Amino acid sequence: MRNRKVQRELHRMGVRRMTNEEKIELRDKCGMKDPTPYEAVKHMVQEQERINERIARAAIAAREKKTMAAAV
Repeated sequence: MRNRKVQRELHRMGVRRMTNEEKIELRDKCGMKDPTPYEAVKHMVQEQERINERIARAAIAAREKKTMAAAV
């Protein structure tokens, strides 16, 4: 389960799912199903989302560590 505080922080930083991207067709120009490019692009997008989320989480952790050090 995700932490609500982290979720809000990620939202503020702009890490969200890209819902307005154009998707690749599942069928080729002849009308035959060809899932290979579709699945490859889908995998690349998912991987990029994971990377962006990791970067955002690292930034949040660094900021929290900095505030904790300042409080002590």
